[in-house]
Parts: sequence; C-alpha cells; structure tokens
Amino acid sequence: MMNHWNREKVVELLEQSGRIAMEYKTKMAPEMKSDNSIVTQADKAIERFLDEAFTDEANNVYVIGEESLDSCSLNKALSNTAFIIDPIDGTAVYAAGLPMWGISIGYAVKGKFTESAIYLPETEELMITESGKTYLRCGNGNDFVELKPFRKSYMEAGAVYVTQTLAKRGLFSGAELLHSIGSCVYPGVYLAKQLYQAGVYFAKIWDVAGLLPALKNLGFHSVSEDGSDLMSLEISPEIYNMESSSKKFLSMKTLHVISSTEEICKQIAAKISFPDHP
Repeated sequence: MMNHWNREKVVELLEQSGRIAMEYKTKMAPEMKSDNSIVTQADKAIERFLDEAFTDEANNVYVIGEESLDSCSLNKALSNTAFIIDPIDGTAVYAAGLPMWGISIGYAVKGKFTESAIYLPETEELMITESGKTYLRCGNGNDFVELKPFRKSYMEAGAVYVTQTLAKRGLFSGAELLHSIGSCVYPGVYLAKQLYQAGVYFAKIWDVAGLLPALKNLGFHSVSEDGSDLMSLEISPEIYNMESSSKKFLSMKTLHVISSTEEICKQIAAKISFPDHP
C-alpha cells in the first residue's frame, strides 16, 4: 500500500497496468453500461489492481475510480488523501483497437489535486509530476526529461483538442484544426508537448485527474463560461457536480478551455457556441 506520492512506484504501477491493458486488448469483450458508455475487462482488472495498491483506510488513504465509487467513500477521500484513477481513459477508442487511449492517476490531499501521472501504452509515453515539476519519458526505459513552462503564440489555424460534447452538439466558428478522439489524457500529453495550442474539456473528474497538476506546473490557464477555474486544482462544487444522485455526478458543470496562455483560452472560448447548452 502507498499512502503518499511515490514517483518511482507510480511509474511501476502504470507500466504494469499498461501490460494488463495490452494483454486484454487481444481478447476483449466490451460491455455497455447503463449510461451507454463502454466498459471492458481491462478497465475492471486495472481498477482492482490499482485499488489494492493504493487503498489504505487505516491511514485515511482512499481511491476514487469510475467503476467503484459511492458517496460515503468520496466524502472520506476528499477529506483526506485520495488517488483518483482512470484505468482506461478512452475506453471506446481502446475497444475499437485504436491507439489513442491512456491510463491515469491523480493524487489529491484534502480535496485538491497535487500530483498526477499519465501513461500511453501504445506510444510508450509517460508523463508524471513530482514536487511542482512535470517530467516526460518517451519510449520504454528512457530517461525522464523535465518539461519547462512555456507560452505559445496564438495561431488561428493551430490544432485544438475538443471534447466529444462539442464535436457532437456544438458549433465552432474558427479556422483552427479541431481534433476529437474520445480521450482526455492522450491529447493532454500533447498539450504539454506544445503540439495542441489548446484543449476544450467537458469531462468527469477521473478523466482529468492525471492531467491537471502536470499542466498547472507548466503554467497553463483555463477559462470557463461561469468563471470557475479548472486550474485551481480544487475538487469543489463550483467546478464539479457533487450530487451523488445526479447522472452528472463528478462531471464538470461547464466547458473549460485550457492553454498555455489566458489569451489563447479566450480566443478559443469566444468561437464556441451551443444551440442547446451542454
């Protein structure tokens, strides 16, 4: 069991989770959940594996996971120490045999994200934080390189990751290249690598838990319609729906645009509209 953020141990756990996912990929039997989303045996196996590795109730350490969550454990987790896990972010992509999915772990203390990690098994990229810094490893076994804060200049034709909500129900009036792939953490790594100039997110807490601290360390900003700040790293009712009886439990309340500068966030946000509010 692990009751604190241990970078080396988290890397080991992510690598093992990746091996589990790749093994199950050859013998998948996807199931449909009540919300019409897909779950696979890999999701369940990895969540069990990580839950066993992290949960330590004797030391007030809890796990928040998509496949195993109740309001009681959530309240305890947000009052103490929590590992927020997404065993397969981009399950539909994974189930389709495509490579744009990842495994993520977030770490929160008293309701605020402090550390995070993402592993992309298909491309062997691993991004992880430690003590206010963000590190990236490209290729299995290679050394980690520290990523530095940066500020991109706005490009009207630049690449922008967009959530499925915007892709399916929204309108975008700009000339930017829009890319929607059904995963939050996969494009998150490429935001950190300066390949996307912005990301538009409308997701659940475990979808972004492995991403936000890494981008915060790199100086990223966020803009939303209601003024809530995703990059505050707070797990609060101002940002997420905390009503356990709601179908939108732990979903963001509104769209958030993330980029290395506030100017880019505002430029992108101004081009988004919805005939019906998301």
